[in-house]
Amino acid sequence: YNESFSTGGVTFDGTGDYLSMADNAAFQLGTDDWTIDFFWKSGSGNTGNYQQLLGTQTSDTGTTAGIWRVGTRTGSNQIYFSRADGSGFEEPVWNINVNDEAWYHIAFTRASGYVYCWVDGVEQTNVGESNNITATMTTSNAFWVGYNGRDGTYNTGTVSSLRIVKGTAVYTTGTDFLPPSAALTNVTNTVLLCCQSDSST
Repeated sequence: YNESFSTGGVTFDGTGDYLSMADNAAFQLGTDDWTIDFFWKSGSGNTGNYQQLLGTQTSDTGTTAGIWRVGTRTGSNQIYFSRADGSGFEEPVWNINVNDEAWYHIAFTRASGYVYCWVDGVEQTNVGESNNITATMTTSNAFWVGYNGRDGTYNTGTVSSLRIVKGTAVYTTGTDFLPPSAALTNVTNTVLLCCQSDSST
């Protein structure tokens, strides 16, 4: 899936660019099923083990229970999902490099308490901590795209068609799918759909 997908998106230059939205129920995901998916095209220069593409890990340097984030580990060519439990992080990791400056469709779901990941429609195999994450994903934190406030790292690249679906696991574990070739749409239970234009989020 390396075609040049673009109906527009938000490009981050790695030197201070990010999006943020105030605390909202849309991305306080609770204990329900959910889906987060988006298109991602890395720029050059991403470094470090915890590039946060999006999430509620803001400038909080602790591990406040309920904080969550998804991102890339550029030092080991992996992607990760992370939820703080109050003393550390629950963090399944998947071995795949999405920082080679090609377009990818990336999807995460939680279904019946388990977190799963697909890249370009192919379900990935968890190689990190357990993906059994049942506890709440709710804090009073804002939602950030392109910045990891905890580690002070900014992303370089483009996020397009970012969607959060709350209450539904759109993709089913054990089943691969044909990745979308157009902008994501407002399906049932969509609570956030943004980054679909380079002139308006």
